Amino acid sequence: MIDSLAEKMEAYGVHPELEVFDLGMIHFAHYLIRKNRIRPPFYFNLIFGNLAGMQTDLAEIGLALHQLPPDSLWALGGIGRQQLQANAIAISTGGGVRVGLEDNLYFDRDKKILARNADLLKRIHTLAEIFERPVMTPAEFSQLGFYNTKIPRTVAQ
Repeated sequence: MIDSLAEKMEAYGVHPELEVFDLGMIHFAHYLIRKNRIRPPFYFNLIFGNLAGMQTDLAEIGLALHQLPPDSLWALGGIGRQQLQANAIAISTGGGVRVGLEDNLYFDRDKKILARNADLLKRIHTLAEIFERPVMTPAEFSQLGFYNTKIPRTVAQ
């Protein structure tokens, strides 16, 4: 199914975001690259905290980053209690950040404060300031080549 979806994305000029929960998914991305199903630039969202997947342990994060194809752009995200830790590691090591309610409903580790996206983003901006990391605008991200402006607005099925 993934192979078929990758083929359709290529046909329509869609550049995939590769969402990864374990090392096997990175290995499958290499398979898709060898089969010319996906092409650079590669963008990986590495998600930590899934019970059966990678955890926010520096060794696991380092191994995942080491396994990425050369010149990949990447972001770290965490599920639940691991979101802030994954985001802080990403900011401190030069990576991108994935943050939001999709992965974490609470603002605090003790699950006493319900999160709001605005508050989660404000915290990321504060961390970025502390680490003297400028926050990329959507326009700057699109300059990296991840969006194909020739894609039709609607696609017939």
